[in-house]
Amino acid sequence: MKLPSTLGKTVAEPKRHHLVPVFYLRRFANGQGRIALHRRATGQTKLISVRDAAVGVGFYTILDEQGTPSQRIETSILQKIDDRAAAALRRLVPGSFPPNEADRSDLAMFIAFQALRGPAFRHQVEAVADITAKLLLEHSTRETLSRPLADGRVPSEEEVDAALFVIQNPDKFTFQTHQNEPIQTMLSLTSKEFFPRIFQMSWILAHCRKPRLLTTDNPVVYWRRRSEGNRFPGVGLATADEVRFPLDPYHMLILVPDRVPERVLEIEPQTATMLARHMAAWSFDHVFHHPKHDPLRGFVLDTQGPRVQYPSHLTTPRPQR
Repeated sequence: MKLPSTLGKTVAEPKRHHLVPVFYLRRFANGQGRIALHRRATGQTKLISVRDAAVGVGFYTILDEQGTPSQRIETSILQKIDDRAAAALRRLVPGSFPPNEADRSDLAMFIAFQALRGPAFRHQVEAVADITAKLLLEHSTRETLSRPLADGRVPSEEEVDAALFVIQNPDKFTFQTHQNEPIQTMLSLTSKEFFPRIFQMSWILAHCRKPRLLTTDNPVVYWRRRSEGNRFPGVGLATADEVRFPLDPYHMLILVPDRVPERVLEIEPQTATMLARHMAAWSFDHVFHHPKHDPLRGFVLDTQGPRVQYPSHLTTPRPQR
């Protein structure tokens, strides 16, 4: 999947983009379309409309070949995927399970995008780009920075001094990617890696008789068993023993890489509460749940969600000549 080559009609101003689709959030909302939003950064919870939840201004805006802002990722790709997934979910719950091949394909694509379209993945892409740029510059010296540029121009002393200052003070600066780059990465990983894996996994529909589940701004989470041979905390789609995606306060899809019977699995309320807390712990900042239910009761979240971190020595400046 690539950025559209023919972008058609564009708009000059950014628009409100839903990082988590409205139809999906409505599954956790009350009859008035309102949902409880808990912000882990502040610890506060408030009721908001699903249309105002998980919104980013221009989050999926790209620049076309003429440099004009375009909203086609939102309107021509994400919206169509959301519409097909909404129809498939209506048939899945409380309908028959497992889904037929067409619905499975639509849901697998939807889940793949949900894993990559939000702020958590955007943070990962930008953080990796930042540390990569700093590592590439780490060994630069006044001599190497003074060499002629690609266009043949020789940098001025002021430009070299400025570059050295950045290298010597990496924590004071953040290298940013082009706004198209995270979106291109999202599209590429979705079609080449995430969709095929998710489609091929074994699907289990967990059901709880009481409404204990919630969702977040990072609604696809991974779980991996701890073992003596697995002491590293990192886990992702390729290494997870379970991929979890809540569907509403009563249902959660659990995808496993092993070949097991696909079925509906009845779970106890305490198990659903444990799953909900694991979901909340993976949130980037926002946790959403039905206004009448409080799956977070008695559970205190850290004020900051998972972030990409790297050892400080990687960007420790070295003496420059």
